[in-house]
Amino acid sequence: MTKYDTGMAAEFYVLSMLFRLSSNASLTLGNQKAVDIFVPRASGDTVTFDVKGLAGKTSWPINDNKKFLAVTR
Repeated sequence: MTKYDTGMAAEFYVLSMLFRLSSNASLTLGNQKAVDIFVPRASGDTVTFDVKGLAGKTSWPINDNKKFLAVTR
């Protein structure tokens, strides 16, 4: 599996989790993207996601790097 394939798999996983939360998420496509996923909100603004995927095991800590957003239905 290439680095590109791992990144796409991670983006599709995050997208599927957002759909399970009833969000209207969209995936952006291309090789030089600044944003991977965006979700328009009822207030007119958008939430954007930059997804990173890792192949194999790692000891890289993510607990200090993640942000949680409240998803409203």
